[in-house]
Amino acid sequence: MASYESAKSITLTAGSDFTGDIYKLVAITGDDTCDVVSGLTDMAVGVIAEEVTSGRSCGIVLLQGRVKVQAGGNITAGQILVPAADGQVTGTAIGSMSADVLGVGIALEAAADGQNFEMLAMPIAQSGA
Repeated sequence: MASYESAKSITLTAGSDFTGDIYKLVAITGDDTCDVVSGLTDMAVGVIAEEVTSGRSCGIVLLQGRVKVQAGGNITAGQILVPAADGQVTGTAIGSMSADVLGVGIALEAAADGQNFEMLAMPIAQSGA
């Protein structure tokens, strides 16, 4: 299992094959089950911490503290991060977020598309949303 600073983890059942999916975001998809988020409006709860196949128990790091995630585009340090396709995150500005989108954190470092990097995980809602 990967190491994270000030983060907590839980165990959920993998809803699909998580091989190659470490550091991708997951959402709850059923009773005690999670799967990789598929887009901007999915409610991410954590990050995959270990590779497992479908139906197996999987360590999930909750979205709090310093957490590694995978970039779904070029990221700038300090950007607000939101869920993207295939469990990755993408950067945005708070004024660009719609009311049905919840940011998952702030980038602690710059990253290129597909790169794993650290974020300060916290819920961020659009102002006035």
